Amino acid sequence: MNIDLNRFKSAASDQPADPQAKAWADWLGDEPIQGRQPQTPIARPRPSVSTETIFSSAPTPRPRQAAASTQPQPPVTAAPSTNVSINISLPKFKKPQLPKLPYKKIAIYAGVALAIFALGIAIKTGVQAYQKSHKVQEAASALQAASGGQPDRQAPSFTPLTPAGQSPKTNSYDAAKDSYNYMDQIKGMQLMVSQQTLPAKFSASPAQLADFAKSLKASATLPVNKGTAYLATDAKSGQQMVIMASDNVLLFAQSAFQHSTAEWANYLNTLAVLH
Repeated sequence: MNIDLNRFKSAASDQPADPQAKAWADWLGDEPIQGRQPQTPIARPRPSVSTETIFSSAPTPRPRQAAASTQPQPPVTAAPSTNVSINISLPKFKKPQLPKLPYKKIAIYAGVALAIFALGIAIKTGVQAYQKSHKVQEAASALQAASGGQPDRQAPSFTPLTPAGQSPKTNSYDAAKDSYNYMDQIKGMQLMVSQQTLPAKFSASPAQLADFAKSLKASATLPVNKGTAYLATDAKSGQQMVIMASDNVLLFAQSAFQHSTAEWANYLNTLAVLH
């Protein structure tokens, strides 16, 4: 590497060059400049530092720690612990209160309504029984008129059939119809019995008696010891009516309650001629 140092020379050759700079230029060149001997660079003088100053300087004194105080110190108390409590209040669930009802009054009103309903059923049943009884009485009156009854009589023209042949406490006689009536019971349930003289046509022809019972909607035959008996039952109300011919007596028995054929047969077989 060749470095042309001549271009770095000052244009004014008459000015003396810096001997140190010249020495550095010659030293940096690859080839020594002819007529000149390589010179070692002149070191610039460094400021001298006195060793006495370095080593004789006193060390910087450290700050002394304060001596522990011999005075009694107040006891150190621990900071009070802080407890954080969180209170969460939820709304209480209240049962819905039902309105207070007058239960006693409701019970009274319900009882009254039930009693009225039962009374209505009883009245309806009684009316229906009366209508049937009236119809039977009309049929019996027609039969009596045909057989030549005598309205002026004070006692029946026939011997009635009564339970065990005894006179019932509730008996009556209708002279206009020549009928004997009384009240009785089957298993504690009341029934009404009406009797009259058996028309001659029924005694002469049992088939006519069967037709007559059929006209009253009788559909069952009862097994009795004496005579013939038929049973009619109303499908809606359950009311029953019995038609029996025995001992020259035409008997009608009516009940607002329903009984079996065996119960009717047992009752009819207890009837006997009044003593």
